[in-house]
Amino acid sequence: PNSNGKPGPDCACDELSSGRITWAEDRAVGECKDVQVDVTQLFRPDGILKYNKREYKCCVHSKKGVHAPIIQDITANVALPEARSYGTRTGCGRMFGDSWHRAGDDKNQEACALPSLSGLAQQLDITR
Repeated sequence: PNSNGKPGPDCACDELSSGRITWAEDRAVGECKDVQVDVTQLFRPDGILKYNKREYKCCVHSKKGVHAPIIQDITANVALPEARSYGTRTGCGRMFGDSWHRAGDDKNQEACALPSLSGLAQQLDITR
């Protein structure tokens, strides 16, 4: 997985992975691991990513390294988490609680840096 899909010695890790593939006779040896990727630029200035008739928001915690970013489907008819009863229905603070904000907002310049692109691709039903 996570290779460029080329046959034989041309096989290598794709641009979203790190690792090395070598060949032992006719067998590939090695692995490609996902690398962290900042997907903030995929979202509009209002923090929304529209894809395939759905809307998503990247919520980040203001304390770096405490929680991984959360990509939340906020499409109109979707039930949303509700950690507190006040705030905008699709606001990160309302959905996940204190210290959660939209990635890249004016107060919180945290990036939507995901551990890998595979999780986002899977959530959006995109073949990698």
